[in-house]
Amino acid sequence: MQQRVKRGLLKPGMFVYAKLHAKIAAGGKVIDSSLAGKWISPMHPEIIKDAAGTCDICGMPLVSAESLGFVDAGGADAKPPLVIPATAPLVTGRRAVVYVAVPGSKSSYESREISLGPRAGNYYIVESGLAEGERVVSKGAFKIDSSMQILAKPSMMSSSPDKNDVKDPLKHADYGVQPKTPPSPAELSAYFEVHKALFEDNLAGALKHSKILDARYSTALASSGDLKTAREIFLRISELLRNDFSRGGIKYGKPVFRFYCPMAFDNKGAIWFQDGDRILNPYFGSVMPACGELQETITGEK
Repeated sequence: MQQRVKRGLLKPGMFVYAKLHAKIAAGGKVIDSSLAGKWISPMHPEIIKDAAGTCDICGMPLVSAESLGFVDAGGADAKPPLVIPATAPLVTGRRAVVYVAVPGSKSSYESREISLGPRAGNYYIVESGLAEGERVVSKGAFKIDSSMQILAKPSMMSSSPDKNDVKDPLKHADYGVQPKTPPSPAELSAYFEVHKALFEDNLAGALKHSKILDARYSTALASSGDLKTAREIFLRISELLRNDFSRGGIKYGKPVFRFYCPMAFDNKGAIWFQDGDRILNPYFGSVMPACGELQETITGEK
């Protein structure tokens, strides 16, 4: 197979594994001076043109490479971003907490709320809350957090909400908390039913299966008055579910697939989980049903 690849003898149906490497500047912008002045499809970034127009695949208007963050004014000399291992932050909804080593101490840590940028492979870009040189716990943060909760000290569960979250149109009680036990098959089934309903733009169907999720994550999905609100809370639940999967021990009996849509919520991006591998975007529904990409296949434990 390797010899075929080197000689360019690929055939339809063959699979090829490849690694792509990109230079990223502070703020998560990709450094690629060759894209300066180009126009790109937001849905199909492989479509690149020298002037404004429409995408050859989906017909969407092209946007400038600069607006998508594919070009950085600093070029090759741009300051690199501050990153931490993807295993370091404890993510709950829109909040992220890390445990930072106390200077001068070998075994003391303090919890700190930080703002995360996009994920880059096995790392997260840090937008604010940490400084270069500070050391964070990359493994075992859940154990430290559990100990902090027992001692009634600030933790992932008790940290005060970020000032931006206070302005959220939803009640802060809708924010959600991270349970200590894995979700049951019934809770996962309810999640998948809500996902399918949101994909179908069916608010009533989503609310029908939401109570079991509200009970688990202390959210208020069942009280959503419109699809926009339901989808915002569904994202929070999805992020909490991602933490559940990262801890392991979930028994479902069949594979679960994690997807990511970079255009959801004004291009901030959003994840979700499915029990099937065909993209069914719950955040855009009938508007852009296939917008997204498969990020991970999780083998179900029996």
